[in-house]
Amino acid sequence: MEAILCNRNHPEFGCVTIPLPIPDEEYGKCMELLEALEIGSVSGHDCYVDQFSDAPPSLDMLEGTMINVDELDFLARSLDRYTAEELAKFQCMTATREHWDMQTLINLSFSCEQATVITDFSKLEEVGRSHYLTMHGGGVPEEEYNQLNGIGIARSLIADGGGRITPYGVVFENAMRIEPLYEGHSFPPYADKAYLMEFTVETDREGELTFFLPQPEKRLEVYRDGQLVTTVTTNDNGVATVPGVTEGYYTVIETVAPAGYVLDSTEHGIYVNPYDPATSADPQLTVTNSAKPYLTIRKLDAETQQPLSDTTFEVYRDSALIGSYTTDRNGEIFLNDLQPGTYFVKEVAVKEGYVLDNTPQQIEIKAGKEDYSLIFTNNRKPGLKIVKYDEQTMQPLSDTTFEVYRDAELIGTYTTDSKGEIWLYDFRPGTYFVKEIAVKPGYVVNSTPQEIEIEAGNQNYTLVFLNLLKPGIRLVKIDSETKEPLPNARFRVSLIGGTYSKEFTTDASGEIDLTDLEPGSYLCEELTAPEHYLIDDAQRTIRINAGENAQFVFTNSRKPSLTVVKYDPNLDKRLPGATFRVSKIEDGSHYLDRITDVNGSFTIEDLEPGVYSVMEMDAPTRYVLVK
Repeated sequence: MEAILCNRNHPEFGCVTIPLPIPDEEYGKCMELLEALEIGSVSGHDCYVDQFSDAPPSLDMLEGTMINVDELDFLARSLDRYTAEELAKFQCMTATREHWDMQTLINLSFSCEQATVITDFSKLEEVGRSHYLTMHGGGVPEEEYNQLNGIGIARSLIADGGGRITPYGVVFENAMRIEPLYEGHSFPPYADKAYLMEFTVETDREGELTFFLPQPEKRLEVYRDGQLVTTVTTNDNGVATVPGVTEGYYTVIETVAPAGYVLDSTEHGIYVNPYDPATSADPQLTVTNSAKPYLTIRKLDAETQQPLSDTTFEVYRDSALIGSYTTDRNGEIFLNDLQPGTYFVKEVAVKEGYVLDNTPQQIEIKAGKEDYSLIFTNNRKPGLKIVKYDEQTMQPLSDTTFEVYRDAELIGTYTTDSKGEIWLYDFRPGTYFVKEIAVKPGYVVNSTPQEIEIEAGNQNYTLVFLNLLKPGIRLVKIDSETKEPLPNARFRVSLIGGTYSKEFTTDASGEIDLTDLEPGSYLCEELTAPEHYLIDDAQRTIRINAGENAQFVFTNSRKPSLTVVKYDPNLDKRLPGATFRVSKIEDGSHYLDRITDVNGSFTIEDLEPGVYSVMEMDAPTRYVLVK
């Protein structure tokens, strides 16, 4: 793929086209092209993206934005090595938000493999197996894999309703968390080359070699012989300088830690003797910080392993309550900037329809290790789940209404939600009868009720109803010889034995498309043919069933024409000026008089089929009429 980059402040400089990812051997040349436009900063976002070509459609969101060329190149390297499935996951995830910045897109490229994507509902076996591997870390024993029911896993995934429809497929995020591997400074390791960096350090002195890397701001108090000398703050490179030091023992105490880091409460000391001839450089003291840890609390359905929102937890540190938090739509609570200590997490409220998990969890959190996580699961309350699917696509169907009876007594009318589900809890034992009474527009009501025996206990029961789309008819009108489509043919379509009867006219493509019809037998009658055409087959009976779309082709033949030629065989020439009368024998009172033209002939178009008489009424000049 390629990107056209410009200097937004100087459009008169023009634009350059940069290949992505940038080949190593072309990197220097590409940087020279950007420098000529006064863009291409190592750290800044000074490149305006005018257009992409041959790029994944999801990158279109970056068009018209300012980017850093090295960040764009790094993202392109990630996408370039994707398989088709990995690219589909990335594309689908980008469609779940209206806006992504480059930093988050890079982090997404390392995390999107956690998602499950369905691009072809005819391959549910493959989808289910792939989802199972995704939820089990990417690998399971071969024997376990061979025994998987992929279709069952996929249908369970779909039934849970966690999927989001995108232009690239249906995506299930699976409680995905985008890890912040790239924070805008150093790119995370990525094995797209044999090695990333190689260097050699040589020294003729013994001792420790220290690399000073950039570090966020920290504040330090400096004491000499117990007396406060100054307070200093580190710069962008994590370095603070104390000028004008004299001989003495200095101690350094950190008072403010960098954001996201744990305060170092250790008192650091160093003896300074600037007159020591062995001292050739300024003395240095290194104070280190450990990153504050963060804790992710995840809530999952115990059976489907899908994330659960709207679950509230109380979080304690060293027995003190630090807050109450509720899981988001991804089933997550993310707590950062935590102090080390012993954390106690207790579930206090649960999503409707689930049983509260009364088992709290405890975790010891230490500085330096950043990522801690706790996973809680909930079981659904015992009850009856009614699920409604499209029979052909297995997509859940909302807005379908059912009547539910217990022991022949109506207990309520319920409608499926956006996941195509109805959950009914706290049922008494008995025989339940479930009947579909209304369906989403465009579908045929499933007239087959279902019955189920519910017993005492904690068991969950499920009833699955399938619906087919209402059928349709596509009528096509064509010329019987040329097979070209014919507009303006008028038909009447009537349901045999029903009240439905409507007239339609073929469009410019010679077609009539009818949808949302009730199943049954239909009579299709051609009422009028297009101009210059005859009706070949006026009526047809068509039987259509739910979920079907029938197509029928009607033909029309052109109306016939008659050409009369006046000829002198002796002189071998055609004769103009002869008058003829043409009449249809079945209707002799109607006739047409025609005179041969300069070519000695005439033609009559658009005649009705039948037997015609042709009689010469007047001969051409200098000829005698022969009767």
